[in-house]
Amino acid sequence: MNALIQPVFKAAPLLVTAAMLTGCIHFDHSLITEPLQPSRSLAQRQCCDSLLELKAHPLPLDQYVTLTVGREDSVIEFRSGKSFTKALELPKLASEYLLQFDSVVNYPRIDLFPEAMYPMVTLLDANLNPVAIYDNETLDLRKPVFGPNLLRIILTVEPGSAARYALIHTSAGRTAQGLSVDPPYEVVQKDNFDGMLYGRPSQSRKKIHFSETGMVNVLAYSRPD
Repeated sequence: MNALIQPVFKAAPLLVTAAMLTGCIHFDHSLITEPLQPSRSLAQRQCCDSLLELKAHPLPLDQYVTLTVGREDSVIEFRSGKSFTKALELPKLASEYLLQFDSVVNYPRIDLFPEAMYPMVTLLDANLNPVAIYDNETLDLRKPVFGPNLLRIILTVEPGSAARYALIHTSAGRTAQGLSVDPPYEVVQKDNFDGMLYGRPSQSRKKIHFSETGMVNVLAYSRPD
């Protein structure tokens, strides 16, 4: 069945946006009569595509791979619901190793409120059967000195695991949540989240909105001694 998933050796496009702002940007929220609604294209997509149609991007050991889960990707049905999905071909190791997923926090809309994908991960064997499902992992907010903030999850692949592929996905339930960026960091429900997000200035900026698409940096590495 390995031949059914054809690896893609062309690197996924890395989208990097840099902006330099001078002075202050003032948003006149008195002009907003209704909160803008985030773009949600997944609900309009028919379900679902076949796993056999996915292209698996090879993930070498100790090398970052950057993938963008986008609206042009296949839609797969998971136990948490349907989702846009990207597939990775995992390194073949007999020993234990770690999988690190760093979701990039960006500011895609004109209102400059941050959003990122809170990734879920499903591991498949060579016959495309699930061997592990990670859809409730602890999230770590990383704030590097340079570059965008990152939402990180780390998974352990056990010695002798049958896992050969990893699927990156999310869920509609997850996109109804956000992350408070005030320590201690906390995942919160999106009660009136859109109204706050688009209708009021500063307070709502302290949440990262979880989106159905996003850029994810992936790294496979052996556990440090």
